[in-house]
Amino acid sequence: TGTNIEIISIDTEEGMILFKSFGGLVAILRYPIRDM
Repeated sequence: TGTNIEIISIDTEEGMILFKSFGGLVAILRYPIRDM
């Protein structure tokens, strides 16, 4: 399906920012989420 998964360590500045902002789980979606 062309899916890419990247793991970002909290040992990096970017990883720590994502961890503090989102609690450690982040997803960038290809398509917008529709209201159900």
